Amino acid sequence: MIEQGRIVQYFSEHRADMVRDLVRLASIPSVQGEAKEHAPFGENCARCLHEAAEMYRENGFEVREYPDSGYALAFYGVGEKRVGLFAHLDVVPVNEPDWQLTSPFDILEKDGFLIGRGVNDNKNGAVGALYLLKAVKELGLPLRNQLMVYLGSNEESGMQDVRAFAREQQAPDASLIPDSGFPLSLGERGILRADVQGLRAFQDITFLEGGDAYNTVMPSLVCRVKKSAERRTWLEAHARAWLTVTEEDDALRLDVRGVAAHAGHPQDGVSAFFRLCELMSGCEALCAADRELLSQAARALSDTDGTAMGIAQIDPTLGALTAANGIVRLLEGRLMFTLDIRHGESVTGEQLTARLARFFRPEAFRLVIHSDAPAFTIAPDDPLAAALLAAYRERRRNRQALLYERRNLLQISPPRLCDRHQLPRGRLPDPAQGSRQRARAGRVPVRRGMDQRLRDLVRHGASAGRADLNVPGRTK
Repeated sequence: MIEQGRIVQYFSEHRADMVRDLVRLASIPSVQGEAKEHAPFGENCARCLHEAAEMYRENGFEVREYPDSGYALAFYGVGEKRVGLFAHLDVVPVNEPDWQLTSPFDILEKDGFLIGRGVNDNKNGAVGALYLLKAVKELGLPLRNQLMVYLGSNEESGMQDVRAFAREQQAPDASLIPDSGFPLSLGERGILRADVQGLRAFQDITFLEGGDAYNTVMPSLVCRVKKSAERRTWLEAHARAWLTVTEEDDALRLDVRGVAAHAGHPQDGVSAFFRLCELMSGCEALCAADRELLSQAARALSDTDGTAMGIAQIDPTLGALTAANGIVRLLEGRLMFTLDIRHGESVTGEQLTARLARFFRPEAFRLVIHSDAPAFTIAPDDPLAAALLAAYRERRRNRQALLYERRNLLQISPPRLCDRHQLPRGRLPDPAQGSRQRARAGRVPVRRGMDQRLRDLVRHGASAGRADLNVPGRTK
């Protein structure tokens, strides 16, 4: 029988160490960058991956690095089977103006919270897995199977690291993913990513660029239009708080600010490109052809559930479809913008593609599918799900867990994780409020959060090892 009191005491005594190590990793700006030798996802992602590997080595664990594939593995224990713990060290791009209390990689500890990019998604998973291994090792907890920690660096931008791992390594017999709700996720929405490309070039718009990733709501963009007195007068008459207009030689520069959000819940944000399209499609000083392109894009992005594009659907299990715009560019003068569509099992990527093709007229647009990952769910009475939930209830004294949809995951979670309220910008979250609210702010609680989940992970991780569960690992 695992002694819960010893585990609680261990994590209480090591709280400051966990915070220190999380700050150490979160201070590295591991946004995907230009591929270089031994750094397929950019130098900062490679640097953060190596730093995390060094942390595991410093604590006495066997580590194997695969820099050309963008991942590293750490091991503890021996056994016939292997339990995997999967975490990633890359983060989504940042928009500095959205950060009011600190800059994204200048980690701030305030009122019991850490504030910074990646402290929640998902460098806390890498640190949590480290201290799980340390607790098992230093407390001498019984372990029948080997523990393996996977540290990745491309989760936010394509998961090429996981694909390399699947080609190069044997999958664990069971896996825990500390990048999700606790204790159990039963499914994930499908993700269809597409590029919408205009077939004719803009005439009056000479430059348009915004966003860096499919899986975000575009926070800002820069647009340049040919300078004219009529356009300047029109823009002055249609001033917006989120728009800055300046003159540059023969162009008018428009800086548009949106509201950043994760593509899994785009209703929390506003695409900067949608704001531009909605405004400038009504500018009589632009040529009619440019206004028509902007008007079609504005219609497509006018909601976040796909209604305007004819793809809206509510899955009985995974909930409503969402659609987000993360990137816009000009390709040889022609418009290109992206769609990130999350959907349930009641519709396929092929069906959505056919509906999108009807909305974006082939004489004006070309639709390019970037990726298509299907939705999946596991029944709550599945043997693996039932075993994990039974372990949770046993260790948490039969505490009730709820089944609900969170972001793009179908979760079984304690009631305290179901708070769906939006955190007002510029305010710190109340530690008594739910973790979804804290996660939206990019903040992870130092008190009452990280240490509690780590204690639970140690207990359930050991239980999973003893249960001899034979399922392949899968990251989100």
